Amino acid sequence: MANLLIKFVFLAVLSLFFSSCLEVKDIEFVRVRKLEFKEIRDGKIIANADAVFNNPNKRGGKVKKVDISIFVNEKEAAKVMRNSPFKVSPNSEFTIPLEMEITFEELAKNFLSNIFSREKEKNLPLHFEGYIWVSVFGVTRKIPVKYDASLKLRF
Repeated sequence: MANLLIKFVFLAVLSLFFSSCLEVKDIEFVRVRKLEFKEIRDGKIIANADAVFNNPNKRGGKVKKVDISIFVNEKEAAKVMRNSPFKVSPNSEFTIPLEMEITFEELAKNFLSNIFSREKEKNLPLHFEGYIWVSVFGVTRKIPVKYDASLKLRF
């Protein structure tokens, strides 16, 4: 009976120790940076950006999936999807490169009516919304992304 009690206490202490070590904190979306106009190709505006996240965990992980929509004037104009996993370093910020193709159709309704004004530079308001799926310690979490930015277009 004493042997059974010792095993139970040992397992309880061991599980308490491992559960404190394996605490998985939520990865946080920080911002979108380096939002840059790249080119106009096949009737689409091509732009690049980096989505920045913070991994506060003591262990690295993997980004498993990215699904982010880009809205112009509350209408979806582009979608960024990525299913190829890549590694995330522990206790660090990491970036996910985004490439967007925004069609002129979506812009024409609300933005391009002012394109022929005297200004050589226009600001295109963008709203990023979606999720990334990150796995840390084998636990996959869905992290929300919501961000407003402005893309400078030069004509």
